[in-house]
Parts: sequence; structure tokens; C-alpha cells
Amino acid sequence: MSAVCGVLFLFAGASALGNGSNTVSGKKPNIIVFLVDDMGWQDTSHPFWSDSQGNPKKTFLNRRYRTPNMEKLASQGMTFTDAYAHPLCTPSRVSLMSGMNPARHRVTCWVREQNGTTDANSRSLLPPDWALNGLQPIGTPARGTTKRPISGEDMRYHMTRPFATAATLPEMLKKCGYVTVHCGKAHFGTQGTPGSNPLNMGFDYNIAGTEIGHPADYRGSRHYGKGFNHVRGLDENNYYQDDVFLTEALTREAIKRLEAIRTNPREAGKPFYLYMAHYALHSPLDERAYDKRFADAYKNPEDGHKWSRTEKHYSGLIEGMDKSLGDIMKYLREHHLEKNTVLVFMSDNGGLAISGRLGNEEANYPLSFGKGSCMEGGIREPMIVSWPGVTKGGSRCAVPVVIDDFFPTLLDIAGCRNVEVPQKLDGLSLVPLLKGGRFPEDRPLLFHQPNNWGEGSRQAPQYTSSTALRQGDWKLIYRHLTQSFELYHLRKDIGEKENLASREPRKTREMAVVMGRLLRERKAQMPTYKKDNELGAPAGSSVPWPDQVKGNGF
Repeated sequence: MSAVCGVLFLFAGASALGNGSNTVSGKKPNIIVFLVDDMGWQDTSHPFWSDSQGNPKKTFLNRRYRTPNMEKLASQGMTFTDAYAHPLCTPSRVSLMSGMNPARHRVTCWVREQNGTTDANSRSLLPPDWALNGLQPIGTPARGTTKRPISGEDMRYHMTRPFATAATLPEMLKKCGYVTVHCGKAHFGTQGTPGSNPLNMGFDYNIAGTEIGHPADYRGSRHYGKGFNHVRGLDENNYYQDDVFLTEALTREAIKRLEAIRTNPREAGKPFYLYMAHYALHSPLDERAYDKRFADAYKNPEDGHKWSRTEKHYSGLIEGMDKSLGDIMKYLREHHLEKNTVLVFMSDNGGLAISGRLGNEEANYPLSFGKGSCMEGGIREPMIVSWPGVTKGGSRCAVPVVIDDFFPTLLDIAGCRNVEVPQKLDGLSLVPLLKGGRFPEDRPLLFHQPNNWGEGSRQAPQYTSSTALRQGDWKLIYRHLTQSFELYHLRKDIGEKENLASREPRKTREMAVVMGRLLRERKAQMPTYKKDNELGAPAGSSVPWPDQVKGNGF
């Protein structure tokens, strides 16, 4: 089946590939990916939920948060109501950079220190030998000691554990004539490896991007924290003295770099790619995330809810992030770049739930659970695309899409037809959807997490090792530990409350076969059982493919 999103009013039927003339001016468009960290589907005043007629449907969360610039961006572009990333940050970011699904690139959990695992302990399952050193440049040696200058430092690495390699999105855009800028959170590779530095990953410029996954502190007065998670790269400015909040500092630096490109004779004629990857809205959510510009303005709303300090800090992070979006949009408008710039808004995984700012399952209402889970609250994301002259302002699209699609989509928008990459792409170009054309709405989307996530994983089975598949309105989840299935019809049950696996054995089997085929095709890894595991499986045996499971109505 195929679906149509929005209405195309320019370039009808034209391919975005080939000549790079995808805007009214005939020039390659500038591209901005505005990526937010840990932002839930409902952490915005712009609603992503729709009623049965496709009209926006606001929840109590939409009425609490303030994101006027997201609303403005949506009025100029297309809102994707069924957009997905992966349960955790590094897997999603590697998929964006490579166009590969985590089942294929094998960075299936978040990364930190070289050769060190971040898996939470499971009493019954041992995670596979996943690519725990993250994404690295092509040609990176797997063993041996090599010296490489990174930001003036003599970095050493001795990676004895797996990592992924790929031709990256910024690398390919550079080949197509783009100036590439990274700003904010990178978190591609582990500490001390080439992949920890965006300059080794295809970016011409890097602003504060390292191996860290979150800031130690958002406050300039505290130098953005100490230790491993200190945000480096902002030390030479007055941000400490003036107590500039981290989100604001990154925004100023990004705009300064865009202005330098615009006024540099060697770069002024080139299109730019800005990867604006904020550390917000990631924890910490205590006083270290206190944004005095916004947090204290959040009072008890009309529904009688009383704001905790954590919620106020989180809401301030949201509003500060939205201000950043507005500041960048203002810069584009003031310098007449708006009509030739594609702006993509996305989050890298769902919002925190049980251990997060509300501390309960309703944190991502109407979705269930959150970050680290293959439930909808962990993988469904707020996504908006504005492509002036192409996307219809205020349009909404309910076709399921995934962050793996960004790589081919942005190369397509840039007109990079002839670039070749060594990896097999799992994503598809979304240009047909953006142009109001047809697109397969029943394409299977795979979410594979053979790891135990630390936060919350001991509190609920929804956070343990699993694989999920969305196809059309149906979603199947395969729980590795118990070899059990959950089947949901998302159009009727967006909160995943009613497991239909036993009532719909034929559908369960059909989707399990598709899931198994995709896992095999992508050479996915499965966890293995420990001794004395809960299921009584032989120690060292691998969790079977979903279509090999006995019982469950098969």
C-alpha cells in the first residue's frame, strides 16, 4: 500500500536527485538538522497526536509546555505524526549518520569509555558482542596503537572491541560541495577514539562535540560541569563569566559559524549543512539544569497539577531549546536564507518515563513508557520538516518514517545522485512524501535492542532486551528473555494497553516472519542465555529468531 502526505504545489513529479536544483533559486539548499536529546513526543505545545480525521489532538502535556517556534516551524512545513528513532541516543545518531539500522551497524546501546560496555546487568541474558566503541571513520584499525591529532591533542586508542564504520552523511555532503558544521552533542564514538571527534567524521567545523552523552552541568557559572561529562570547546568565550546557559551558548556559536561562512569569500558561495545537536533535554534535571530565563515561569496549570522542581527545570529546558530554534530561524530570515534552507526537527529517542521528570508512565501520555524501551514512548518522536517551495505549510503526515531515512533523504534533497557509499542503506528517501507523492505506508520498520538499558530496566520488563516491528497500523514486540510476543493495533490502541498476540495468532506469526527475515538480512546479533536463566534455556544458547519460537499460537 502507499500513501500521500501533504500537497505539492511546486516541482510536481520532478526528482530531487541529479542536478541539485531543488529550490526556487536553482541553488543547492542549505540543510539544518535540529536534533533534540531525549525529547518526548508530547514535550511541546505543538500536538503530534491526531484524531481519526487526522486533525491535531492536544493533550494536557501540550497545554503545559511552551514551544511557539516549533508551532511556527510546523506552520511552514510538514508535521510527521508517526516518526521514529531508536530507544537510545547513540544507536539513533549512528543511524542518522550512516543510513543503517542498528541491527546492521550493531551500535545497539549508548557508548562511553573505550572498550567498555554500558549494558546493565541481567540475571538471565548476556548481551552480544555489540559495537560498543560506536561509529568510527572508514579505515580505522581494529587493533594496535595509533596516534592521531584531534583538536591539537595526541589521542591514543587501542580498540580491541567492536565498532562500526560507514561513509557518513556530512562526508557525503562535503563531496557534494557543502560546508559541514557540527554543534553540540556528538556521542558517535568512545573516549579517545577517532569517532569521538566530529572533525574525523566528515565535519569541517566542530563546536563542543565529543564522546560525552550529556552535560555535567548546563550552567555557565559552573563551567558546564567537571569530570568526564564536562562540555569542552566553549572555554574561550565569556560564557562562564556571564553565566550563559548551555543551550544558549551553543546557539550563539552555531550562528557565529554560519555568519563566518556567509562572509568568507572561500565559503560564501557554498551551501551549508548544520547539525545542531543540542544536549537538552537530557538529564541532569536538578539544579544543574536550572535555566533562570524560563523555569520559574511555570506555575500550577488550570488542571490543578503542581509543578515539581524537576518538572520546572525540564520545562525550562524545553523552552530554551525552542528559543534556540527561533533564534536560528530568525537568523535565516534576516539574512535572506530562509527560502533556500531545509530545516528538519527531530529527537533522538523518547522522553524519560519511570525515572524521569514525572516519574510515572504518563510522562509520554498517551504513549506508554519511555527512553530505553521499544514501547511507543521510547521510540516515537516529534518530527517536522520545512522545505520552502516544496512542503505545504501546516500539512500533517501519518506515514511511519524512521531516523534511518535521514541519510538518503538529505542526500536526495541536496541533489547528490552519484555518490557511492560502501554500506547498505536501510533507510529510504522521504522526498516523495515531502513533495506530496506516494510512499509505501506499510513498509516494515525494525527496532532492535539486544541490550539491557540501565535506567529503569530493573523496574519494568518493558526496558529489557527486545525487538519491535511496526508495519502499517500493527506493531509486534518480541521479548528476548521470555521469548514472548506483544501485538498492538496502534490506530485503535496508541497506548499499547491491549496485547492481541493470543487473539491474532495469524497476524503475530506473519509479523514474526517479517521480523526474523529483516534480522537475518541485516546480520543482527541476539543475546545469549546465562546459566540458571528464568526460562530454563541451555547456558550459552542464543535467543532464537522470532519466527523460530515455539508456542505463542504459532
